[in-house]
Amino acid sequence: MTTRPYLSSLRGKITNRILLFGVLPLMLLGGIGYYGLTDLLGKTQMRQHSDRDNLEKAVGINLVSSAAAVAHRLDGFMLERISDVLTWASALVIADASKNATSEFAKRGLVGQNIEVVEAIFEDQKSLGIYDQAEYYLQTQVQNSPHFGEIFTTDINGYNVALTNPTSDFVQSDEAWWVEAFEKGIFVGQAEFDKSAEIWSVDVAVRIADPASGQPLGVRKAVLGVSFIQQVADESIRNIAGNQITVLNNNGLFLAETRSDHARNRIMIDSINLDSALSDVATQIAADGNGYVSLTDSVVGFAASAPGDFYDSVIANFPGFGWEVVIEQPAEIAFSPLKGLAGLQQSLENFRQIWLYILAAAAVFVIALAIMIAAGLSKRMINPIVQLQALADRVSIGDTSKPIRVDTDDEIEDLAQNFDHMRASLKTVLKHYRQMREKEG
Repeated sequence: MTTRPYLSSLRGKITNRILLFGVLPLMLLGGIGYYGLTDLLGKTQMRQHSDRDNLEKAVGINLVSSAAAVAHRLDGFMLERISDVLTWASALVIADASKNATSEFAKRGLVGQNIEVVEAIFEDQKSLGIYDQAEYYLQTQVQNSPHFGEIFTTDINGYNVALTNPTSDFVQSDEAWWVEAFEKGIFVGQAEFDKSAEIWSVDVAVRIADPASGQPLGVRKAVLGVSFIQQVADESIRNIAGNQITVLNNNGLFLAETRSDHARNRIMIDSINLDSALSDVATQIAADGNGYVSLTDSVVGFAASAPGDFYDSVIANFPGFGWEVVIEQPAEIAFSPLKGLAGLQQSLENFRQIWLYILAAAAVFVIALAIMIAAGLSKRMINPIVQLQALADRVSIGDTSKPIRVDTDDEIEDLAQNFDHMRASLKTVLKHYRQMREKEG
């Protein structure tokens, strides 16, 4: 009996057909499902990227708007305070004190004296101390406007006349702010540390003029503390969880920083600036005073304070303060509306992986099933055929002694019976043939 290779055998062909018609449709359907999931996942990712870009733009614009609102509030506050100082400088009690002080200094022979000599005379007492009404007026203004650290008035010589707190110097005429205020009518400085008031402040100095003649009588200086900037920053984020505000001066130093609660060791310190904290934002601010930047963990919006024309009503040729308001919003808050879409995307990714596992498990199951079916068919169908083949081989060599019994209750059993009938008939023919030969012999 010839033994065929497995693949060319009936058993191999049955197994291959089962695998072909079982695994192939499964793989086809599974592939279509996997492609559909992949396509849906890709579209979801594209949608998420598109929505993130749109949301980033909306958040950025909102942060810029919020920063601009804070900057406008700071500018409005500064405009009001400068207007206050202008109003105070025009008070009659101040003009009289400055005018009378000039005469008093002249009587004492101090006019035209060397600054060091005059400073030595007033080393302990930084004013004449004789203009109580003027000093009471100044004290009242400080009480009504607590943002001012100190206010004082000089005469036409730059000598102190009335003050709320002792100043570091008695003679002010050699100070740049005094010279500019006396010559131009007003001086507004940038934020710096005031030694006498011991606060970070903005100096506002206004020329005092005679109400009748308009002739210069002296200068009035108000030291405006920058703590109001920190108050505005705190108020602006009070109801916005997660947001942080930083306010910078014209040199990029911190005037306010809500993140550190305006820690003194970070305010107006050369080594603490936006370059060291948010270098990407600092670069963008240098290129454009208003805008937003999306960082890995936050979205940052920024807006500059008003230019000089905002202050034209109180001071001409003033460039503005050049402050910058920076508002940071954590990415988890800025992009929180995308969490649902991100969850859907993750679910699709997880289901795609599960689909692969299901597909692989189904393929293994179908292969195992094919092998089991092939084994069952071998026992029921192929083994009887092998028996018939063996019978045919025996008959071909004249062995007709052994009958064949197949119990499959199908066509194979019928075929086996026909074979057995043929064997029996052949056996009878052969027996008869042998008998005739024996007679002839």
